[in-house]
Amino acid sequence: MNLLSGNNLRRCLFCIAAMLILTSSFAFSQSFPKKIYLGLTLPYNTVGGDFDGSLSLYNSGLQEGFYIPDADGAIGFGAVAGYEKYFNGKLGFGAELAFERTSHDVTQSTWTSTATLIIFSGNLKAFYDASPVEPYLLFGISVPRFTAKNGSVSGTYQSVFEDARFTGVGINLGAGINLYVMPKLNLNAGITYRYINYSRARGIGDWAEIPNGLKGSGINITGGLIYSIPLD
Repeated sequence: MNLLSGNNLRRCLFCIAAMLILTSSFAFSQSFPKKIYLGLTLPYNTVGGDFDGSLSLYNSGLQEGFYIPDADGAIGFGAVAGYEKYFNGKLGFGAELAFERTSHDVTQSTWTSTATLIIFSGNLKAFYDASPVEPYLLFGISVPRFTAKNGSVSGTYQSVFEDARFTGVGINLGAGINLYVMPKLNLNAGITYRYINYSRARGIGDWAEIPNGLKGSGINITGGLIYSIPLD
């Protein structure tokens, strides 16, 4: 599976590029040394690692199987809230909470379905003021939950289906740029690599540990609209 291909990715990149180009001619300076910010985002997420359609899990105690499907990249929606402070006029640091939800088409052999990826993240950011743009680096922790519809099967003839749910933890490493189109309003574009290890699964039965875990790492490309509230 090529994680960076497909119509959804092209649409996401086109929307981000169009926003930045159309607004760059009337950009403003970043002029608030201390602020909180709120925003809405348009994320594109991929799911890779062990999620390539070649694996299955089986819980012998519950006689329950799990599909580990191949998932297409998908666009969704999200929200962010954060705090940012500049210390010497050009270099700033901040902390951010983020939520993302994307819906994916999934396949494994002849089985096809849909899946939902929900990710909560806590990130630390380092900013540089190069007004009207503001590049940044990002490091953080994420808590993902991947749910494949009817991805768990049980019963004597494998006739009982339930959603397969996987949860774990991840590490975020990324970079991005803010473009201020008004003093309190900026457009955001960023890319993040997420290393994700799913450690628990649940289907028809209770949550169970996954021996050695499942890798579900992927790429996140995000565009967003951010509103700043100055604190000084």
